[in-house]
Amino acid sequence: MDAAALAMALSVSAVRDTDSKRRVLLMGAAVACAFGPLSWMAWNAHAHDGPFHFFHRVSSYKRAIGAGSTNTVEALLLYPRLLFTTRPELVIPTIFLLVPALRDPSLRRRWGLPLLCAFAQVAFLAYGNARDGAPAHHPERALVGTMAIGALFVADAGFVKLRELVRDGRTLAAKTTAACIAVAWAISSVRGYEPPGRGPSEDRSQAIARGTKLRDDGVRAIVVTPCAYEHFALLAAYGAPENAELKPPAPPTPGAQCPAVEIR
Repeated sequence: MDAAALAMALSVSAVRDTDSKRRVLLMGAAVACAFGPLSWMAWNAHAHDGPFHFFHRVSSYKRAIGAGSTNTVEALLLYPRLLFTTRPELVIPTIFLLVPALRDPSLRRRWGLPLLCAFAQVAFLAYGNARDGAPAHHPERALVGTMAIGALFVADAGFVKLRELVRDGRTLAAKTTAACIAVAWAISSVRGYEPPGRGPSEDRSQAIARGTKLRDDGVRAIVVTPCAYEHFALLAAYGAPENAELKPPAPPTPGAQCPAVEIR
């Protein structure tokens, strides 16, 4: 979605630009942005069941494991809410700085397109989540790009606005604003801190080998009864989660493998 937003913005800039050489460069950059995603979709149309095969595979997998969305409004709000709860120290300053920054020609020129891409990413993830096509695990990781853009924007726009306050003689206001931002970042850092350490390692080689064998044997459909989470590795190696029916987790019987797999 970021590539689409960037390609459209560059195309609009190329149409409006009066310099022929710069127009060619802008259109070339737009084509380069669109080439990767369009090539991927063309390959999916050729090798699979359509250009959006990747979306269908994720949604089928989420529905198969019972993680599909049941409430459209909640699904649409998941990523905006997750962005706010995960990084409030970025979202709140961004909201306050957005309007002043858009009124500033230099800031608008620097940040208009990156902020558009960040907004497009969140909107695409929200829509994809409502259709069960968003990431199946650790959804906050999909927001790393948006968080990075937000952090850079807050740093740049915040510095510009603080400098304006000092220049206009409002030193107390500038110091108070800087102190509030510093406290918010410090609180967020403490809140988000996790002590270093590693959990117990899990050997997934057996589950991967079983899934690979099912795929190589041409098994068309399976029924999986997991014990905990070990079935994820098996399904990934199997390569067709949409052809797997998942049963509720159950304790393993003595001598049985986890997960239990029934071939259909």
